[in-house]
Amino acid sequence: MAADELHQIVYRWTGQSPFDADSGPGFWPIGWSFGAPAALRLWHERVDPWLRTDPGGAPEPSLFYSVFGSDAVAVYRDQRPSVANATAHLLIGARRLLTVRLALELRGWDRTSVPYDQVLRTADLAAHRDVPDVSGRHGAAYRLLHVPLSRLLAGAEAVTAPAGEDAPRMVWMLDEILGVLATDLPAPPELSFDTFDDQPALPDRPGIHLRFRPDAPPAAPHPGTADAARALLETYRQDRANGLRALCHRHGVFEGRTLAERMRLLNRLRPAMAASSASRPSTVLGATMHPSPQAAEPSQEAADEPADGQVSCPICLGRLAWHDLGHYRYDLDHDDYVELDPASWTSPEQRAMAMRNAYVQCPDPGGAVGEHYLPADYGRHGPPAVFGLIGASNSGKSHLLAAMVGAIEQGGLGVHGVRTHPIELPRHQRYMRDVVRPLLARGRRIPPTRENIVQFVDGFVLSGDGVAGGATRPMALFDVAGSELAEVENAKRFLELADGLIFVVDPDLWERNNPDDVTFSTVINLLRNSGRLDRVSATVVLNKADLLKFDDPIAFWLRDDVETLTAEAALRESEEVYAYLHQRGARAWTRPYDDCTRATLHVASALGSDSFERGVQPRRVLRPLVALMAMTGLLSAPGAENVGV
Repeated sequence: MAADELHQIVYRWTGQSPFDADSGPGFWPIGWSFGAPAALRLWHERVDPWLRTDPGGAPEPSLFYSVFGSDAVAVYRDQRPSVANATAHLLIGARRLLTVRLALELRGWDRTSVPYDQVLRTADLAAHRDVPDVSGRHGAAYRLLHVPLSRLLAGAEAVTAPAGEDAPRMVWMLDEILGVLATDLPAPPELSFDTFDDQPALPDRPGIHLRFRPDAPPAAPHPGTADAARALLETYRQDRANGLRALCHRHGVFEGRTLAERMRLLNRLRPAMAASSASRPSTVLGATMHPSPQAAEPSQEAADEPADGQVSCPICLGRLAWHDLGHYRYDLDHDDYVELDPASWTSPEQRAMAMRNAYVQCPDPGGAVGEHYLPADYGRHGPPAVFGLIGASNSGKSHLLAAMVGAIEQGGLGVHGVRTHPIELPRHQRYMRDVVRPLLARGRRIPPTRENIVQFVDGFVLSGDGVAGGATRPMALFDVAGSELAEVENAKRFLELADGLIFVVDPDLWERNNPDDVTFSTVINLLRNSGRLDRVSATVVLNKADLLKFDDPIAFWLRDDVETLTAEAALRESEEVYAYLHQRGARAWTRPYDDCTRATLHVASALGSDSFERGVQPRRVLRPLVALMAMTGLLSAPGAENVGV
């Protein structure tokens, strides 16, 4: 077989075998590009166990790929309503030419477009190649791959995963991960796979074999390698192959002389790898990265300090050396902060009590807002979740943010097992007094946000069983307005810190025949230019939904004010709101959903009616915030990791 050629064999149910005239009906070749009958028979014997004649077995076309010596084969099985119409199309070529990637890229190719007896070359197939999408949006594929990858790292060769639409993505990711681990080895990893394996028993394949079975039971990752598998997948999601290589170099993995030896090195180094991958919460695997339970427990002093001593201030966006900051208490009588005197503490219990209510003074290193204060425990419990509301100054964004804070103040996150207290009590009290209560109790309109402003509005420290890992996490809420944010340094600094964004859609613009908002595209472009677009989760909120309460599906979702949130409901709402915006010609507003790694769309109303005189009754205002909390790894609720994928 020539090194640059791909041969074809096409199978169909027919009455006669090309090998034996007396064989009778069966699934036989009806066309092939081989000139020598011996080559046809050889490949028939090799792949016969993986040819499927049961048309009801698979719900959609499937693909088997394997290596046989220096050659490889891809079997594309096309399921039909009857056995007589079932087909299988084989591509056969040199292993270096017919790779796992090429087999996956050609899965959607219309193979009837070329004669069955034609020898193909890769140039003939260039227009038919389609790379699987393995972006962070497809988080389900990363989660599903976690289990088989952990078992491969533990030494298994044949591993099983549930059959489904994510199978091609999982194979693509595994092939690239194995390729990085095999860097500079004399032979590449031998990977075979079957995207739909419903046979009771099939021959074993050499090397690594990944089987996708429709009856695969739920499985847990291998306990000894779960951290290493998670670290590899998180690094791959964020930085692809280059990030994996850097990770392996950093931990000496490439010192291993075989693929198996390198996998063993990964297992020995798993606590360090997990820690190095834990600089921010996992947004794909649904949990914050933690070192292996076998790792040493940190001391209480270490637990009281952030990992690198640096914390981003949510007010001025400066970077602070947290352990160097002095401690203060808030004096209600004088409405001011008073420095704490450690000499007055006579016992560890007194120190602990004082520190629970202590503040630190931020020196405002950038000179943006002047000296200000933050709770002392703000910097002790991992990185803060920084969220911003994005929209034009008249989009109703400020009303929505005030309604959110009002709902949180009333315990609205309690249904999710989350308790809250303000990050900065004086700021929170002022915002409640001057903005939230006048809006909710007296229907007082909030003035539009000034253009090109990035303002820290309020924040909360989250705790309780509903927070992922039972941890304590701070959450800061920003108001971001203006279409010229590309020229605002404060906006650029904020977007370098943001974990999630709430894009607020203003349906009033439709009445002015202007279904667009350049603020959205400006923010997306800034994120892309900074390389953070795939690290920021997003939710798009169709605000002022009361103006559209007679439109479907807006009416349905506006009535659906269930407090809990499931991944299935979030996906259904996102699909319907997305379609609604497209029908209205408002495609620019769907760009965050198209471009961001994890995203949802929601219906909400900050006022609950189209008139302040009728009273303010917010509807569904916490739904987008809860979705964002789920997408950024804050929530521990079952299924939270599936929201927005």
